[in-house]
Amino acid sequence: MRKFLHLRIRVKNTEKTVKFYTENFGLEVLREKESPRGNKLTFLSLPNNNAVLELCEFPSDINKDFRIEDDLFHMAFEVESMSKTFKEMTERGVKFTEGSANDTMTFIEDPDGYEIELIEK
Repeated sequence: MRKFLHLRIRVKNTEKTVKFYTENFGLEVLREKESPRGNKLTFLSLPNNNAVLELCEFPSDINKDFRIEDDLFHMAFEVESMSKTFKEMTERGVKFTEGSANDTMTFIEDPDGYEIELIEK
């Protein structure tokens, strides 16, 4: 194996999820397309980073019963300053599920309930 390419997560609302990841983590939309099965696919990445986050929204008739199991998995992002990140995200309405502005590790959830770990390095 040569390198990690992408992680695909299922989402309820692509626009809401894109807004969350672009505003809070600086991810940028690389491309959007529709799969042969009718899934809306959106690919996001951090500038100068090869890893891609693929968002997959199923057609509405299938997507209505979608929910995330607790502790299914989590993603982790490095932040420069936890106190600054905590303040900025809280002002944007992000709820911290664990930790505080004084910690070096905290947790939040994205709009679909995926757990995200924030680590100050």
